[in-house]
Amino acid sequence: MCVAGQAHRRSAVSLGGVDERALSAGFQAYADIDSLLEGLRRDGVQSLFVEGGQATLQSFIERDLWDEAWEEVCPQRIGEGVPAPSMPRAFTPQVEEHFGRTYRHWISPVFVKNYVDF
Repeated sequence: MCVAGQAHRRSAVSLGGVDERALSAGFQAYADIDSLLEGLRRDGVQSLFVEGGQATLQSFIERDLWDEAWEEVCPQRIGEGVPAPSMPRAFTPQVEEHFGRTYRHWISPVFVKNYVDF
């Protein structure tokens, strides 16, 4: 995960069962989402970009801790593997083309309702 905070300060964190000795310099480890969010709140971080595997992404989706989600649509089927996270059925993504690639873009209604463009 990449965390962006005030004054565009960036730091990297790891969530879950990671041996802190295995982390690169500058990383912080958190046991779960609650401790992560508390640590970020305490540090004054106001924005979080989550890039993870299926389980990490699904845990944020299930707790409704997301504003936007992007999914790149692959032009060819690769085969079997870990399924992608499941978005709530109540949301319909917009299909968008960027840089010659197709993406599904989900936007949370809460985000749309409260968005302020600075």
